[in-house]
Amino acid sequence: MISTPLFLADVLQEAVANAPDAMPTFSIGLLGKSLITITVSALLVLCLSARAVWRILRAGGDDNTPIRSTVDSVLFWGGFAFVLGVFHTFMGLIMASLSVASSAPVLPEDHELIGTGVAIALGAGAYGSVVCLLAGLLWLWLRHWLRRAELSAT
Repeated sequence: MISTPLFLADVLQEAVANAPDAMPTFSIGLLGKSLITITVSALLVLCLSARAVWRILRAGGDDNTPIRSTVDSVLFWGGFAFVLGVFHTFMGLIMASLSVASSAPVLPEDHELIGTGVAIALGAGAYGSVVCLLAGLLWLWLRHWLRRAELSAT
């Protein structure tokens, strides 16, 4: 295995070391550090959404600038999760490509490494996309709710 400082290197090394002779199966635990970083973004989306709901309920038609800022930050962190997912997708695909390039003839055990790397890469991208989709929907709902609260206050 090529030693690199990339995020998914330790995950791929562990997956290859622990892989049985049969075809490896993908699990969410294989995402490693990408799972942690995207999950932190998802938690921020949920916490900021809850904070926005609390502020909307409490505001009652006052200055809504801080509420708009909180609502907009929901979309930012959702987009950030998407970017992290895409970043980890690229890292996983790069690592899979490096493993192919480093082995002259492709051996059967290299197929497991390549398959695991691609699965991790695509899983990270999918997870980041789901968080971004959730954040976008929450953002739309919160903006709509805030506008309705502003209209009812006037």
